[in-house]
Amino acid sequence: LARICENKLAAFVGFAALLFNGWFSYVKHSNMDLYFQYFPIRFVFPALMVLLAWRQLRRPSRWLYWGLLVFLAVGVLWNLDAGLPTLLTWTATLCFAELFGDNWRSVARRIAGHLAAAGCVLTAVVVLYSSVIRMRYGAFPDYEQFFYYQRLYFVAGLYKLPMTSALTWVLVALIYLTGLAYAAFALAARQGTPRAKMVFLLSVLGIGLSTYFQGRSHPGVLLLAWWPCQLLLALFLDDLLLRLKEKPVSVLAWFATVVLAWFLVGSAVSLVPEVRSIGSAIDAHYRVMFNHKVPPQRQEEAALLARLVPPGEKV
Repeated sequence: LARICENKLAAFVGFAALLFNGWFSYVKHSNMDLYFQYFPIRFVFPALMVLLAWRQLRRPSRWLYWGLLVFLAVGVLWNLDAGLPTLLTWTATLCFAELFGDNWRSVARRIAGHLAAAGCVLTAVVVLYSSVIRMRYGAFPDYEQFFYYQRLYFVAGLYKLPMTSALTWVLVALIYLTGLAYAAFALAARQGTPRAKMVFLLSVLGIGLSTYFQGRSHPGVLLLAWWPCQLLLALFLDDLLLRLKEKPVSVLAWFATVVLAWFLVGSAVSLVPEVRSIGSAIDAHYRVMFNHKVPPQRQEEAALLARLVPPGEKV
């Protein structure tokens, strides 16, 4: 945000709002449930992709091009429902960036090259991983189990909550559609800036990661999965502030600026009491951890482990 935004205040407010809406509000909402199945398991590869993609879009490098594809292919094996959308997002962004070329034959050839590169790298990573597992354990990975989570939640519907209309997720979806429209207008104007490509990347990534919320449509899950939306809002605010500074604009642009600033500044300011509140909760938890007067329930659990775990084995 600091590098892509012209207005550094917009970048700072956007980052503070991201922290509040993407993490602190969830921790408060969930009563200090750190929810490790999303942070860092489903977060680390998409988040690092955003940083590395911005570096590649600004200063293209052959080493980073192939290294990022390998990294994201590993992310597919790491976690399918976050890794696969991330790899597809970066591949789609590479193809989108080629559309700004003038020669359609060259554009088609480059797009086909990106698709082939992503497919070959993913195949190579899977083959290498399978070979290592085969040599180490004497059997190939059971890839049927690889899709077990998806079959359990998205097909069987275990622990699912249906999506309902006219709630916050609709606004998030509209923001992603706005990002795609932004990218389309940039393409029509032949303005292939890294910023336009980054807006496209965040919009596609946000749509892909939203499948996690679609599987279990709980407001708390939306707080985890909507972080690309927060980055887009910061970019939109920065763009609007730049337009207001350069020339007179319509009432609608002023209204959009005020609404975005109200949301982002309000979120950023809300971070202050949340940090204090969560700090107090962490302090209380540590006091319980270091309390030598162990509750009876913990004593029973310790006795059960001591009885069941063989001597010398770790728990």
